[in-house]
Amino acid sequence: QHKTAPGKLTISFLREGAKYLKLTIADDGIGRKRAREIQSETSREHRSRGMHIARQRIESIRRMKGGAFEITDVDEHAEDTGTLVTILLRI
Repeated sequence: QHKTAPGKLTISFLREGAKYLKLTIADDGIGRKRAREIQSETSREHRSRGMHIARQRIESIRRMKGGAFEITDVDEHAEDTGTLVTILLRI
């Protein structure tokens, strides 16, 4: 089940030296693993493409400008865990 309480989304920008910008997006949601479980239980026909499309766009920018991209679970051992996206872009 998805969370019923309002969620929290934190977005931050931090300059990393003279050449990089670090973008961090964190949420306190149920996490990617639990979201996949819910999706597989509720809709076998619908296949979400949002993360795939976002990943492709960020990868295209990374190839053009340089940098890195990472998606991690905040706490892999917790029942409900948030997600952390880190994008490092060359500026």
